Amino acid sequence: MNTSNSERDYNRMSFYGPQKDGIIVGSLWSIGFLVLMASLSANILTFPAIALYVVAIYLIQDKSFKHFKTYGADKFTIFADFRYMANICFFSAIIYTLVIFVYFQFVDNGYMVRAINHNFDLFLSSPEIKAQAETASGKDTLQVLEKIRSTATSSLTEMSAVKIAYNFALSILMQHILICIPLCIIHFFRRNKLKD
Repeated sequence: MNTSNSERDYNRMSFYGPQKDGIIVGSLWSIGFLVLMASLSANILTFPAIALYVVAIYLIQDKSFKHFKTYGADKFTIFADFRYMANICFFSAIIYTLVIFVYFQFVDNGYMVRAINHNFDLFLSSPEIKAQAETASGKDTLQVLEKIRSTATSSLTEMSAVKIAYNFALSILMQHILICIPLCIIHFFRRNKLKD
């Protein structure tokens, strides 16, 4: 009887756990994105934005480890651990995509492109860059940077909110899924603690 109940709990939490955890992680990603957008105007916010993404990584691995420790220590494998973390990332990406779509569709109104151009102009106006620009190699470097800036900003201006949201979400999803691989290996070496 206990075995069937345990099996039922494990299956239920393997299905609903990543969804619930995905809401938490997706919210952290979304707040991190909004703080990152704000950091384009206030550089001091860059560190908090990065910190939110780091906390999200910690939560992904912590939730997966606790899932197997609580509901299925005997079912722990690297593949099962990776699948659980990847599911959390997938559900997080859904929330993240929706938030970014709403932001670029209704809030941004060209703010990101203007902020990028402004920061680039500040960078070019610094004394060090002006001194470097007087050399032959410095002029070539500035031309390359200007071309990159022009290409990036024109591409962003032409992209729809859906495409921007898709690119942001796909990028963070792939990054976190790759990060999950070493986390699964770490969990594998910690697997004895699952049974404690």
